[in-house]
Amino acid sequence: MKTNFFKSEAFKCIAVLLSIMVIAGGLLAIASQLFFVSDEERLKRAVKKVYGKDVEVTEQQLDEEFSDNEYGTIESFYTFTDDEKDYGLFKSKGKQGYKNGTVTLWILFNMEGDCFEDIKKVVLGDSDKQTLMSKLTGKFYSAYEVIDIPDIESGLIVVVKDGTAEFELKNVAGGATKSSNAANNAVNAVLYYIRSIEV
Repeated sequence: MKTNFFKSEAFKCIAVLLSIMVIAGGLLAIASQLFFVSDEERLKRAVKKVYGKDVEVTEQQLDEEFSDNEYGTIESFYTFTDDEKDYGLFKSKGKQGYKNGTVTLWILFNMEGDCFEDIKKVVLGDSDKQTLMSKLTGKFYSAYEVIDIPDIESGLIVVVKDGTAEFELKNVAGGATKSSNAANNAVNAVLYYIRSIEV
């Protein structure tokens, strides 16, 4: 006896599955629109996280000769003025972390015109393959604020490897030495860049 396919259990299962797929696809499309964050909004949130309030920033052209160096990669550089004070903000990815991963930091500088004065604040942006980032607390990042930029500009650069340089940045979080190294190198990459473009 011939059965009608459209009344069979197989057709009902297919119809149910197709309905679920259509509904799920629609819900995903709605969710992606609801939770979509533009690049501009991401930047705005990052600046507010570092600086503490909303400000308009201007992206600056990086000198590619120095922005990708032995310590890491500077991904972007912004400047802004607030309350008649100048600031420079770098997004920098440091190399040589745990499992050869990276740590990305936002590094805010006080500036006088085009000259960098000192580090005002350092905030974690992101990390790759780093399992103990919670060990790097606010105290760890605030240690960078004591770096004397004029000394760096006069010829001293911060290096971590081998301990052979004139100035060595020693900022290590217990239990997260490799991640500390990548964070140091995110700072190193920027300090190297500053020294290179200002010489």
